[in-house]
Amino acid sequence: MPRSTIKVGSLSFDALVDGPPDGDLVILLHGFPESSLQWTAHVTALAEAGYRAVAVDQRGYSPGARPPTPARSPSCWCPIPRENGSGVKVK
Repeated sequence: MPRSTIKVGSLSFDALVDGPPDGDLVILLHGFPESSLQWTAHVTALAEAGYRAVAVDQRGYSPGARPPTPARSPSCWCPIPRENGSGVKVK
């Protein structure tokens, strides 16, 4: 499954994305110390069921979404920044 990049402001998140663009959106978030790759089989199954599945490498895991100074970064970050203005609606 090819990797995709999701741009949110100045951040770039690596992600697995599959399924029809008009399918209901399912966002899969990994835990510590995993990555989006743990969801590969789920993304495939959801896409086959007609969903638009997105498994994102969260902040700190994607090279383009890491803090410049990790020692000063918050220990818990919202995986999808509120300022993204993407219009994504999660049911």
